[in-house]
Amino acid sequence: MTDTSQITEVTAEDRTGDAAEPEKFDLAQWMAGFQPTRKACVLYGRTDLLAVIDRLDEEARLPGLTDEQKRKLLAEAQKTLEVLKESGVEFVVQTMSVYAQKELMERLGHKTKDDPVTHEMECAFLAAHIVEPTGVTGEDIAGLYKASPQQVEKLSRVVRMVDTESPTITAPFSLKS
Repeated sequence: MTDTSQITEVTAEDRTGDAAEPEKFDLAQWMAGFQPTRKACVLYGRTDLLAVIDRLDEEARLPGLTDEQKRKLLAEAQKTLEVLKESGVEFVVQTMSVYAQKELMERLGHKTKDDPVTHEMECAFLAAHIVEPTGVTGEDIAGLYKASPQQVEKLSRVVRMVDTESPTITAPFSLKS
Protein backbone atom coordinates (compact mmCIF):
# COMPACT_ATOMS: atom_id res chain seq x y z
CA MET A 1 0.00 0.00 0.00
CA THR A 2 1.34 3.42 -0.95
CA ASP A 3 1.63 6.09 1.72
CA THR A 4 -0.02 9.18 0.22
CA SER A 5 0.08 11.29 3.35
CA GLN A 6 3.11 13.29 2.15
CA ILE A 7 1.71 14.20 -1.27
CA THR A 8 1.14 17.91 -1.62
CA GLU A 9 -1.00 19.74 -4.11
CA VAL A 10 0.48 19.78 -7.63
CA THR A 11 -0.30 22.35 -10.27
CA ALA A 12 -0.26 20.59 -13.65
CA GLU A 13 0.44 22.54 -16.83
CA ASP A 14 -0.98 21.56 -20.25
CA ARG A 15 1.97 21.60 -22.67
CA THR A 16 0.24 19.94 -25.61
CA GLY A 17 -0.55 23.25 -27.30
CA ASP A 18 -2.51 22.84 -30.54
CA ALA A 19 -1.59 19.16 -30.82
CA ALA A 20 -4.44 18.29 -28.47
CA GLU A 21 -6.90 19.52 -31.10
CA PRO A 22 -7.36 16.76 -33.72
CA GLU A 23 -8.12 19.24 -36.52
CA LYS A 24 -4.63 20.78 -36.05
CA PHE A 25 -2.75 17.51 -36.66
CA ASP A 26 -1.84 16.89 -40.32
CA LEU A 27 -1.46 13.11 -40.67
CA ALA A 28 -0.47 13.30 -44.35
CA GLN A 29 2.31 15.77 -43.60
CA TRP A 30 3.54 13.64 -40.71
CA MET A 31 3.50 10.49 -42.87
CA ALA A 32 5.37 12.27 -45.69
CA GLY A 33 8.34 12.59 -43.33
CA PHE A 34 8.11 9.02 -42.03
CA GLN A 35 11.37 7.08 -42.49
CA PRO A 36 12.29 3.41 -42.09
CA THR A 37 14.24 2.51 -38.97
CA ARG A 38 18.01 2.44 -39.29
CA LYS A 39 20.65 1.19 -36.87
CA ALA A 40 24.42 1.30 -37.03
CA CYS A 41 27.34 -0.75 -35.84
CA VAL A 42 31.08 -0.45 -36.30
CA LEU A 43 33.03 -3.38 -37.67
CA TYR A 44 36.77 -3.40 -37.06
CA GLY A 45 39.23 -4.70 -39.62
CA ARG A 46 42.06 -5.14 -37.12
CA THR A 47 40.56 -7.11 -34.24
CA ASP A 48 43.79 -9.10 -34.28
CA LEU A 49 45.26 -6.15 -32.35
CA LEU A 50 43.14 -7.02 -29.33
CA ALA A 51 45.72 -9.69 -28.47
CA VAL A 52 48.52 -7.11 -28.58
CA ILE A 53 46.55 -4.72 -26.36
CA ASP A 54 45.78 -7.53 -23.89
CA ARG A 55 49.46 -8.53 -23.73
CA LEU A 56 50.65 -4.96 -23.19
CA ASP A 57 48.02 -4.36 -20.52
CA GLU A 58 48.98 -7.58 -18.74
CA GLU A 59 52.68 -6.73 -18.91
CA ALA A 60 52.01 -3.28 -17.44
CA ARG A 61 50.40 -4.97 -14.41
CA LEU A 62 53.41 -7.18 -13.64
CA PRO A 63 55.07 -6.52 -10.30
CA GLY A 64 58.50 -4.96 -10.21
CA LEU A 65 58.07 -2.57 -13.13
CA THR A 66 59.03 1.03 -12.74
CA ASP A 67 56.44 3.72 -13.37
CA GLU A 68 58.30 4.66 -16.55
CA GLN A 69 58.17 1.05 -17.84
CA LYS A 70 54.44 0.92 -17.11
CA ARG A 71 53.87 4.25 -18.89
CA LYS A 72 55.76 3.00 -21.97
CA LEU A 73 53.74 -0.22 -22.11
CA LEU A 74 50.44 1.61 -21.66
CA ALA A 75 51.43 4.22 -24.27
CA GLU A 76 52.15 1.42 -26.74
CA ALA A 77 48.79 -0.17 -25.90
CA GLN A 78 47.09 3.20 -26.51
CA LYS A 79 48.80 3.57 -29.92
CA THR A 80 47.71 0.05 -30.83
CA LEU A 81 44.17 0.85 -29.72
CA GLU A 82 44.17 3.90 -32.01
CA VAL A 83 45.15 1.68 -34.97
CA LEU A 84 42.31 -0.68 -34.04
CA LYS A 85 39.83 2.22 -33.86
CA GLU A 86 41.02 3.60 -37.21
CA SER A 87 40.26 0.23 -38.80
CA GLY A 88 36.58 0.62 -37.93
CA VAL A 89 33.89 1.19 -40.52
CA GLU A 90 30.34 2.14 -39.56
CA PHE A 91 27.70 -0.05 -41.20
CA VAL A 92 24.18 1.38 -41.29
CA VAL A 93 21.36 -1.08 -41.85
CA GLN A 94 17.74 -0.36 -42.66
CA THR A 95 14.65 -2.35 -41.77
CA MET A 96 12.90 -4.44 -44.40
CA SER A 97 9.27 -5.43 -44.17
CA VAL A 98 8.51 -9.12 -43.79
CA TYR A 99 7.14 -9.03 -47.34
CA ALA A 100 10.37 -7.59 -48.72
CA GLN A 101 12.36 -10.17 -46.74
CA LYS A 102 10.22 -12.99 -48.14
CA GLU A 103 10.58 -11.66 -51.69
CA LEU A 104 14.35 -11.37 -51.27
CA MET A 105 14.66 -14.92 -49.96
CA GLU A 106 12.57 -16.22 -52.87
CA ARG A 107 14.86 -14.40 -55.34
CA LEU A 108 17.80 -16.07 -53.59
CA GLY A 109 16.22 -19.49 -54.20
CA HIS A 110 14.54 -20.10 -50.84
CA LYS A 111 11.05 -21.30 -51.81
CA THR A 112 9.50 -22.85 -48.69
CA LYS A 113 10.13 -22.63 -44.97
CA ASP A 114 11.49 -26.19 -45.09
CA ASP A 115 14.18 -25.28 -47.62
CA PRO A 116 17.62 -24.90 -46.03
CA VAL A 117 19.02 -21.38 -45.80
CA THR A 118 22.52 -21.43 -47.24
CA HIS A 119 25.47 -19.35 -46.08
CA GLU A 120 25.32 -17.44 -49.38
CA MET A 121 21.63 -16.62 -48.75
CA GLU A 122 22.41 -15.39 -45.25
CA CYS A 123 25.23 -13.17 -46.53
CA ALA A 124 23.05 -11.73 -49.32
CA PHE A 125 20.24 -11.12 -46.80
CA LEU A 126 22.59 -9.11 -44.58
CA ALA A 127 24.01 -7.19 -47.54
CA ALA A 128 20.49 -6.25 -48.70
CA HIS A 129 19.93 -4.45 -45.40
CA ILE A 130 23.10 -2.35 -45.61
CA VAL A 131 22.55 1.23 -46.78
CA GLU A 132 26.00 2.53 -45.77
CA PRO A 133 28.58 1.91 -47.02
CA THR A 134 26.87 1.53 -50.38
CA GLY A 135 27.48 -1.36 -52.74
CA VAL A 136 28.16 -4.08 -50.15
CA THR A 137 27.37 -7.48 -51.68
CA GLY A 138 26.72 -10.92 -50.30
CA GLU A 139 30.17 -11.92 -51.53
CA ASP A 140 31.65 -9.05 -49.50
CA ILE A 141 29.87 -10.27 -46.38
CA ALA A 142 31.08 -13.83 -47.06
CA GLY A 143 34.64 -12.49 -47.27
CA LEU A 144 34.21 -10.63 -43.98
CA TYR A 145 32.83 -13.83 -42.45
CA LYS A 146 35.96 -15.77 -43.44
CA ALA A 147 38.16 -13.18 -41.73
CA SER A 148 36.00 -12.57 -38.66
CA PRO A 149 32.75 -14.48 -38.10
CA GLN A 150 32.20 -12.53 -34.86
CA GLN A 151 32.13 -9.23 -36.73
CA VAL A 152 29.51 -10.55 -39.16
CA GLU A 153 27.50 -11.90 -36.24
CA LYS A 154 27.59 -8.41 -34.73
CA LEU A 155 26.18 -7.06 -37.99
CA SER A 156 23.61 -9.85 -38.06
CA ARG A 157 22.41 -8.95 -34.54
CA VAL A 158 21.87 -5.35 -35.63
CA VAL A 159 19.92 -6.50 -38.71
CA ARG A 160 17.73 -8.74 -36.54
CA MET A 161 17.21 -5.86 -34.13
CA VAL A 162 16.21 -3.38 -36.84
CA ASP A 163 13.81 -5.92 -38.37
CA THR A 164 12.16 -7.22 -35.20
CA GLU A 165 12.30 -4.69 -32.39
CA SER A 166 10.16 -1.60 -32.12
CA PRO A 167 12.21 1.58 -32.27
CA THR A 168 12.72 3.12 -28.85
CA ILE A 169 14.11 6.38 -27.65
CA THR A 170 16.34 6.06 -24.60
CA ALA A 171 17.32 8.65 -22.02
CA PRO A 172 19.07 11.76 -23.26
CA PHE A 173 22.73 11.34 -24.02
CA SER A 174 24.61 12.84 -21.12
CA LEU A 175 27.20 11.82 -18.60
CA LYS A 176 24.60 12.04 -15.85
CA SER A 177 21.98 9.77 -17.46
